Amino acid sequence: MHTRLLITSLLIFSLFHACSSSDPKEKDSSFHTYSVNLSGTEKHFFEQIESLSLTVLEETDSSLFGTISNIELHGSSLYVVEGKQRRLFQFSNQGKFLALLNSVGEGPNEYLRITDLSIKEGKITILDQPRQRVSFWTQNLQFIDSEKLGFSANNFQVLNDGTYLFDNSYILPNDTTFSSLIVTNHDFSIQRGLIPFSHERQLGFANNSIQQLDEGYYYRPIYNDTVYFISQQTSTQPLFKLDFGEFWRLSNEFKTDNELFQAYREEGVLKKDMVFWLYTWVNKDRVFLRTILFPSYTTIGTLIDRETGKSINLDLSVGGDPRAALRLLEFNLEGKNYMELLPSQLEELLEYIPEEEIRIVGGKTLKDALNNENPGLLSFTFKGFD
Repeated sequence: MHTRLLITSLLIFSLFHACSSSDPKEKDSSFHTYSVNLSGTEKHFFEQIESLSLTVLEETDSSLFGTISNIELHGSSLYVVEGKQRRLFQFSNQGKFLALLNSVGEGPNEYLRITDLSIKEGKITILDQPRQRVSFWTQNLQFIDSEKLGFSANNFQVLNDGTYLFDNSYILPNDTTFSSLIVTNHDFSIQRGLIPFSHERQLGFANNSIQQLDEGYYYRPIYNDTVYFISQQTSTQPLFKLDFGEFWRLSNEFKTDNELFQAYREEGVLKKDMVFWLYTWVNKDRVFLRTILFPSYTTIGTLIDRETGKSINLDLSVGGDPRAALRLLEFNLEGKNYMELLPSQLEELLEYIPEEEIRIVGGKTLKDALNNENPGLLSFTFKGFD
């Protein structure tokens, strides 16, 4: 009898202790830590991709640009923000140029920079970070309206109910909201903050945007090695941690802007490489990292299997130049991955992949792609792990 009572008491205590844990990582058995060793690379990025399709973006007097900052697919249209974030181009999904938005200025129907954009139900929302403003446009790039935010933000997402999720990083939107993300209503009034921090920071090193994942979003704050999941109802939980070992010094050694700035400016302060810029993409199966090390500026792509934790480091350099590195634009957008492909990068791609394995979209030829001054848009899938 006493033995049975003791066992029952222990079970009740165990259940209570498990349910009352204050650590979300302890509650969620799906939380993982992925080890990332940045000591070297195993193969070139182009050796790890397949099912390639290249869209040649039509080159006209009105559609000539150098690099791509952001893309959005909507219906049969492809929207491209140029690298300088001043112009927005609309192309067909076959690469034909359709329209241009070039309204740089400080008027109500103008912007200084297209910091981020979202397309929902045929309406384009543009975030203009320098002016702390959003503007609304038709899918044919005609002006609708604009609104003042009253706070600084780097990226945003429009939630399913029409409210907004903004990434204000470590910059305070007001005197009381010490949070990396803020939720606003339809009128852009702040409702609450998500993922709190203790001290405001101005330097934007190692930034990351809010990206869609299944029915929610994922986000990694600056100076943070943990990636969070945010639901449509804006509840948050840690999704996984990235363990860079000795290469991670952002949140322990350099705790202030001044410490990091001095390390960046003063030659010889850093005796060995550290993670400096980090971009993270996530889908239900994999994680892709684009890590820039400082002071060498070596850029490494890391592909991680979320189930097994197995990873492979990929060389992203072009022509052996670590600063001319490949850039991913979208990860698993409508079942595909997308990257910008400059003509010089296309030439390097052909050193790894036969011409006949690259599908050119829209009736164009490989010669058209090589002679086009605009960057191309390459869609692909990743090969499996060996």
